Amino acid sequence: GAGLVIAARRKLAAAEAAASKEAEACDAEDSETEKAKEPLAKVFAFHRDEEFLLGDWLYWHCAVFGCSNVVVVDHASTNPKVLAILEAYKTRGVTVETFRGAFGEKAEALSRAMRARADEARLLVPLDVDEFVVLEADQGFVADARRIRAAFLNAASSNEMRKFKFPSRVAACPAP
Repeated sequence: GAGLVIAARRKLAAAEAAASKEAEACDAEDSETEKAKEPLAKVFAFHRDEEFLLGDWLYWHCAVFGCSNVVVVDHASTNPKVLAILEAYKTRGVTVETFRGAFGEKAEALSRAMRARADEARLLVPLDVDEFVVLEADQGFVADARRIRAAFLNAASSNEMRKFKFPSRVAACPAP
């Protein structure tokens, strides 16, 4: 009864505090990121109750592109931890749009969010929450925000309208 409610409230408070602390750490990087670049690219993701990766995804893409260039289309999440993460990042500039339609309409919801911001950045990048923008290198992958921004700047330097096709790759995770 009451003990379970208190335990649940403590867990929720801990999740909110962790999400807020993680987002605050992103703020320091984000202020440098915002100064160092123009609105070059906006990244977009569609998700629902993605507790496992959402915080990491938001942290990384805010560090690379700036929180004001991150848009999450949330499919009416109900998980309190997810809602706390979204709220913490909203206060730092991430745009969160709630979508209440059928899951089969997800592509249209994501496209609508992208079309609404087409004039806000040179490049619009749709991602899943399990996809992280990194650079491919001879020896593997490079997760360097400055180099990633430079690569995007280079790709966007042309006035020619382009679509980019990226090869699909599945990176094997080593066993623990």
